[in-house]
Amino acid sequence: MLIQNEGGNSLGFTGTGDFYLYQERSGFSTGTLHFVNGVTGASTARSTPGASPSVLGGDYDFQNDQFYCTDEWNGKVYRLNPTDGSRVWTSTSTWYTGNGAGDLFDIDITPRGEIFVGGSDPGGFRVLHLNPSTGVWTNRLTLPRNADFRLASVPGVIEPPGMEPVIRDHPVGQTNAPGSVVTLAVAAVSPGANILTNTSFEGST
Repeated sequence: MLIQNEGGNSLGFTGTGDFYLYQERSGFSTGTLHFVNGVTGASTARSTPGASPSVLGGDYDFQNDQFYCTDEWNGKVYRLNPTDGSRVWTSTSTWYTGNGAGDLFDIDITPRGEIFVGGSDPGGFRVLHLNPSTGVWTNRLTLPRNADFRLASVPGVIEPPGMEPVIRDHPVGQTNAPGSVVTLAVAAVSPGANILTNTSFEGST
């Protein structure tokens, strides 16, 4: 009922199967953040109706308990407090505003915590990488077609914290015959480190 009648178009799932829904208000000027129970379907408004901006995309950062959304009218990305829907952070970068040459559409928070934003301009569709520390985004990909693409990331196998395998060392000067496999030592590292798993190298190393 909520989605059909009021234009809920931005979802962000929690780790328990519940989700946050950003409800686009009529007139495309404001919106309301809702929490939806994934089992019962019951929704609870987390912000005062009309208090939040109009957005075309949103996603929930389950690692930091934050909801990000894109404000296409003001060309900004906001971070909302999921408890009350209040705006706690605004991007430094600004896309087109008003009835400009482009819009901000979807946003996706990856399992690693990276933030990607989809936006259009006269040159096509852009996938922007947003730095949450500086609030600045950089262009990562340009698609020639100007359309409202949607973004999604899927987590792989997540190891327990502190147990992610990482290449630690390799015998210096070791040479292997073509077709053989080099054995690499691995060690547990802290979360967030660059990792490489299930890897073999053939030939000389």
